[in-house]
Amino acid sequence: MLRPSADDPPAPHDSCVVPLTEFVSDFGDSLLAAVTQQNPPVYDGTFDYRCDAMTENLKRKPFAAQRGVVQAVTRLLVDDGQPASVVNAEMGTGKTMMAIAIAAVLHRCEGYRRFLVISPPHLVYKWRGDSRNHRRCPRHGAEWSRHAAQAVAVA
Repeated sequence: MLRPSADDPPAPHDSCVVPLTEFVSDFGDSLLAAVTQQNPPVYDGTFDYRCDAMTENLKRKPFAAQRGVVQAVTRLLVDDGQPASVVNAEMGTGKTMMAIAIAAVLHRCEGYRRFLVISPPHLVYKWRGDSRNHRRCPRHGAEWSRHAAQAVAVA
């Protein structure tokens, strides 16, 4: 690989390079305003307590931040009419539990009957077990478990 030497004239674009911190400082507010205008937030942090109550029927209750994700995804799918959502988070943050809570809320509150879980093959049994273990609602338990098992079988 050839490296420029000190004797080489600077490339024409070098004078146009702006450090990232300077760029964000100069243009950050206007970029945020443009992104917000073009992509308005769907979830503003206000809980729908009717559907939030469904998470109380789960054996493991989501933490506050996880409940926020459940609410946001529910709003995206139901209120905004989007066909799908992605929950992307670090390992160990409870993505499986959040997805199960989302499916439980959508099933109980919105009547959704089918869910597609895309999972690496080594996590299929974890999904199957967790989906069966997280439910506690006696009225909808068996039906929820059957649908959850079908969803995991697709993965």
